[in-house]
Amino acid sequence: MESGTTIIGLILLLIMVSPFILLSKKKSKGGKQFLSILFDLAKKNNSKISEHELLNNVAVGMDRDAHQLYFIRKKENNNIVNNIDLSEIQKCRLVNTSRKVNYKGGSYIVVDQLELAFTCTDKNKPEIIFEFYNSEYDSLTFNEELQLASKWLKIINTELAQIIQKRGGPKVNSSSSRNLGTSADEKKRVNSPQLAAGI
Repeated sequence: MESGTTIIGLILLLIMVSPFILLSKKKSKGGKQFLSILFDLAKKNNSKISEHELLNNVAVGMDRDAHQLYFIRKKENNNIVNNIDLSEIQKCRLVNTSRKVNYKGGSYIVVDQLELAFTCTDKNKPEIIFEFYNSEYDSLTFNEELQLASKWLKIINTELAQIIQKRGGPKVNSSSSRNLGTSADEKKRVNSPQLAAGI
């Protein structure tokens, strides 16, 4: 009797756990395919990625020797692919488009869009935008996109500073950022899916 109860318990446990295992495998497989696109892009440009990172719908990588930056953004059912020659970039800044929302007696900052904006040395060329997050089609909750974008902002501007130093030009601020919303002292991260979705 006890052995029968144990078997039933194990079967129920397996039924409950199986979807999570399958989801984890599917996510891992999708991540590998996403990264393979990034590495293939670099290979086509006779480049070799020395540093890279993957998070949700974003993959970013850099070839430090060739000063090449690669970026892939999964948007709905399409992959947006970008490649930048950092030797043609003057500076990079973080653009955090957010707004203040009052909810249940508290004030919260809702992030609508998070981007890295690149200013070209050629003034006739427009800014190049890498979009890390957009509340319109990404997950309702804001996860680690800000940490990822901030980390790569520092990596990129450090690389730009080295390139400019070789030319004998002015230094680049590695933490350059722009918040298109409320002030920093008002920031309060929100975990509510309703607020994160931009109610």
